[in-house]
This record gives sequence, structure tokens and C-alpha cells, in this order.
Amino acid sequence: MCRVFVIDDEKNHYDVYPHILEESGFEVFATENAFKLISYAPELKPELYVINSEMYDIDYNNLVEHLVINHFTDNAPLIVMYGNNEKFGHYGVSHYLHKPDEHIKLPQIAQAYCGGGGKYDILLIDDFTPSNTQKNIPINNLNISYFNVHDTKAAKKFIEKNTVNAVAVHCEAEKYEKIKKYLDFENTFYVENITNVKDLISFIK
Repeated sequence: MCRVFVIDDEKNHYDVYPHILEESGFEVFATENAFKLISYAPELKPELYVINSEMYDIDYNNLVEHLVINHFTDNAPLIVMYGNNEKFGHYGVSHYLHKPDEHIKLPQIAQAYCGGGGKYDILLIDDFTPSNTQKNIPINNLNISYFNVHDTKAAKKFIEKNTVNAVAVHCEAEKYEKIKKYLDFENTFYVENITNVKDLISFIK
């Protein structure tokens, strides 16, 4: 059973994410207190973190930076749930999920990181913001299993646990070779323009 640490102090649905995950068979530890998260994480050793970016009393940016800088996420991917406010660009954040998709996609992505066994046509490593990706690729109109990851370390773990047909890397050109070498995955392709992901999908079909 995968152990997930959830932090969310949004008063209207504090227990939403824990409930979704528990229904899907995950062992969940939830808190609305950043100090508890930082204090208990080394002992609990979660396999996954889930954070709401739109918390009231906790500074989301400082929390994410603390978790990454202090290596809390070294062995555990970090999923960030986001709403309409765009708060992106943190290195070490593995995955961004838009809140309207939470009931379907949160268990799916959590399972992909923890248990694996999924099948994905494209794993996109996007060094830019997911909001730009969402705007330029009509994901809902594509008949593919779409996966968007923003942490190369988490992406490597994901590839080891799941079946991936191809990896598309959208970043500055000089970073691509380093990422490709680190992933050590044959079907890794450089995508200069994010809209070209659609062409890549056609190519690998």
C-alpha cells in the first residue's frame, strides 16, 4: 500500500484529497499544518506528496522550496493541485494536476508513481509552465494517455514502473542532452515547439 502525505488548509474541502486517495486504496496522512508536515515526513517516509497550491494560511512557494531544498522529496514525487491561480515553475515538483480533474486523475497519477503498471503513449517532460502546455496542446481532443511531468528524477522512476512508448522533452536545447542521458530511454525526442507533440504522437502510432 502506497503511503501518501497530503497538506491542504483550504477550509471548503480540507478532506477532499485524502478521501479520494483513501477510496482508491492509498494509506493517507493529512494535515493542514506545514510544521507537522516538515516534522513528521522524515519519520513517516511517504512515497508521494500531494499539496494544494491555493492554501490560505501556508505560503505554497516557501513550502515547496523547503521540501525540495531539504531533500524531503528525494525519494518521493510531489504532486501539486492547482486551480485558477498560476503558481508554477518549481524544480522538484513532479506533476501538476488541475483541480477539476482531481477525482479521476489524482488516483491515476498516484498509482503511476507508486505502483506503476500503466501504459502511456507520451511522457512529456516540460521545462516550462503546465498552463502553456495545456493551452497549446488540445489534450482532451487527443485519443492518447497523456502524462505531464516536471521533474526528471520522478520521470525516470515513472519510466521504470510504467510502459511508455516515447518521451518528449520540451526545454532549452542545451538541457536536452543532459536529460536524455540521465533518463537512458531509447525513444526520447527533443520537442522545440510544444505543438509538435501532436506530430510525435502520429509518428509513434
